[in-house]
Amino acid sequence: MGDERPLRADAARNRARILQIAEEVVSERGFEVPVSVIAAEAGVGVGTVYRHFPTKEALFGAILTDKIGQVREYVESLAESDDPAAAFREYLNGIVDWTMRDRSIYKGLAEVSGTDLHALADGLRRAEARLLGHAQAAGGVRADLTPSDLKSIMMGCVVMVEHGTPLERAVQLATEGLGPR
Repeated sequence: MGDERPLRADAARNRARILQIAEEVVSERGFEVPVSVIAAEAGVGVGTVYRHFPTKEALFGAILTDKIGQVREYVESLAESDDPAAAFREYLNGIVDWTMRDRSIYKGLAEVSGTDLHALADGLRRAEARLLGHAQAAGGVRADLTPSDLKSIMMGCVVMVEHGTPLERAVQLATEGLGPR
């Protein structure tokens, strides 16, 4: 591992471009998209994609690593809020909106594989549990709600929005139902 040389400038640009295009394409079309489509959209050959990402799974793992990191940063920033109940509502609204715009987040997290991704997903779950715990301690969310319940509620909101309920309404119904008992 110590023998790895830094990428040439053009190779680094190609890698960054491939990753950016792959994120956009996967966001729109899902993980079923062929590598050849990503390569064509990035303006490189399939071999160039495979030089940077030896397998399709490695490419998608890089995408998920970035996305999980973004969501975790978002949750951690909200967990520091002075109003934990409002931060919890903001998170629920934000994650449902993000999932509606980029289904690869939900699908990717559901199919996480590989030790590094499991560790990232575990970190995200811990951050969500911390946010939930703060909201519960502040009396803004019912005490018996578990992180597993939260995931189910988020996906329920996604289904509601998919069936025509406005995002704000779906989140309002969910948060009102999750209020303290």
